[in-house]
Amino acid sequence: MPRDTAWRATLKSIGDSTGACNGRCSSDGLDWGWKEPFLNELFSDIHETSAITLAVLVAVHVLAAVAHAVRPGDFLFRRMLPRSLVP
Repeated sequence: MPRDTAWRATLKSIGDSTGACNGRCSSDGLDWGWKEPFLNELFSDIHETSAITLAVLVAVHVLAAVAHAVRPGDFLFRRMLPRSLVP
């Protein structure tokens, strides 16, 4: 069984057993997305943009923390650590 088919079968069985489908399950698994093409594209674009924005914000945050950790004379990173971890 191809991976995608197995995944869809698993989702369908979960939905069927929990009653989450409420008649919305198709024969090949859960029926994802909006029926209206415009809304489907709109929410897909919003989802993609939000995911990329979150990934960029996390990366910038991590880079800023690393910069504070390696910059000599900058004790900001030390102040962020719990007191039990500060030497």
